[in-house]
Amino acid sequence: MKVNTQKVEQSAQSLNRAVNGQSVQNDMIVIKEFSNRGIDATPRVDVFTYNIWKFQKGRQVKKGEKSVKVRTFIEDKKTGKTRCSTACLFHISQTEAAPSDDVYLSFSDLLDGKETVVKPTWEKVITV
Repeated sequence: MKVNTQKVEQSAQSLNRAVNGQSVQNDMIVIKEFSNRGIDATPRVDVFTYNIWKFQKGRQVKKGEKSVKVRTFIEDKKTGKTRCSTACLFHISQTEAAPSDDVYLSFSDLLDGKETVVKPTWEKVITV
């Protein structure tokens, strides 16, 4: 399986911002929108973007699931300026474990320069 290392890196950075971010502006929107769907959501714990679920959490968003859209600000690497963007968030109940034949690169291993893949269960590490 071909792994897009750029998406792995971006999702790891997004996860870091989501978990360690200080902004709570979107938290109430997330709680309200998921509550309207009958889902008890906790932002930064069980609500993440598609790429975070796929590349960092080893889960796949179920086909047909609808996201909650929130505004976020990201730094443009080319210009160094902050720009507004939209993030599409999914609750863990909208995901399922990724098929066992899928493999994902671990972002920390990419930083170390290792050729390592991690099974979605995050229990087995295989060095290639």
